[in-house]
Amino acid sequence: MTQLLNDNVYNEIMSSQDEDLIFDKFASLIPDVCRFIKNNSNNYLEVAKRVFSIIDKILTMFLTDDQINDLPDERKNLVLNVKSSAELVVNKLKNDNVDLKDKELVDSINVVLEFFNKMGEEQKELTNSLENINKTLEKGEKDILDNLTL
Repeated sequence: MTQLLNDNVYNEIMSSQDEDLIFDKFASLIPDVCRFIKNNSNNYLEVAKRVFSIIDKILTMFLTDDQINDLPDERKNLVLNVKSSAELVVNKLKNDNVDLKDKELVDSINVVLEFFNKMGEEQKELTNSLENINKTLEKGEKDILDNLTL
């Protein structure tokens, strides 16, 4: 069973206004959620409801933050589109008799997942760039120190 099905964990995330707590707790559950879905492919509706509700909450918090105004219009529109797709998924999944093959639902799920996959790739690229900058700075510092000791 995934911890996301634990009502205490889920309610803590959904009732919190602390972005760091929400994101950190949710991010730490993703591998567990993926394993659960893989091993329970016929019984993941409740997990999907909770995952997309949390994603919707994260996007809502981001869109109500002043930082959204700092984004270029293209990026802002992308986030708004993803938010709209997340809301659609949440609303459709509320229906226990939802058709999981519904084109609009599947397309909206793909929009949300593609966005987060792209964000993950961008984060990896940024991390790699920062690591390269740090290596260059460390080498430069070492070279300066070596020259000063001569």
